[in-house]
Amino acid sequence: MTTRIFAKKLRLMMAINGDSNVDMACLLGVTNSRVTNLRCAATHPKDIEMKLIAEYYEVPLEFFTNDSPVYITMLINGSEFRKEV
Repeated sequence: MTTRIFAKKLRLMMAINGDSNVDMACLLGVTNSRVTNLRCAATHPKDIEMKLIAEYYEVPLEFFTNDSPVYITMLINGSEFRKEV
């Protein structure tokens, strides 16, 4: 797993769910600057941090560890649209 992949998916999940650095810091018991570093790929996440984040977002841990595409499905005017992000 690369730190870059983790950071990209963390930013995505935080944006989709409207979570701030403060929310993540509270969840992980770390400082806001630690969350910033995780989001910017400046530092590697600890195993416990990845586990807590995966549980919080209800995704498998592998979501944050592989570079497979992520798709979002949106319902607009009764039609489904799928987009890779």
